[in-house]
Amino acid sequence: MTGSETGRRATPARRGLVVGLALAAATSLAACGDDDAEGSTEASEPTTTTAPDLEADVLAAYEASEDALLAAGDPPNPDDTGLAATRTGNALVAARNLLERFRAEGGFWRGTIEHQPEVVSVDETTAVISDCLNDLTSVYNAAGEVVEGNDGVPEVWTSTLVLEGTDWKITEYIKEGQPC
Repeated sequence: MTGSETGRRATPARRGLVVGLALAAATSLAACGDDDAEGSTEASEPTTTTAPDLEADVLAAYEASEDALLAAGDPPNPDDTGLAATRTGNALVAARNLLERFRAEGGFWRGTIEHQPEVVSVDETTAVISDCLNDLTSVYNAAGEVVEGNDGVPEVWTSTLVLEGTDWKITEYIKEGQPC
């Protein structure tokens, strides 16, 4: 959730994105090549969204949602606009309930979460991400003492995202209960 690349490995989605960008660059350079062809009137083809583009968009939305949740935890703010901008349905309700609990107890939530998300499936309106998530956060009381910590053992989480308008949002977030 830190937004940094630390602890991440090159996922198939990221490799696909790099390959796709390399192919696009090669195609663009080839199109610029033959200066001897005069009067070329070829129109450029319309831009379409490719699978690597969808995967990149989904991963970016997932990471933004995770960042928004952690940011809303210190101090706990269940009404933080970042939550509704990146989550919907059960995932939004669960995030707000968690933050409301922290606020009611007079505490806050702080730390980092390391992610290694991979897109399992994606189509035009729904995506599934599997994440090897290492939760390094703690819950603190009003005095700043740790009242709830995590063991730092990475676990598999599965998230479902849906496209609402033009925004991908997490709608379901499931702890699979197995280490990764």
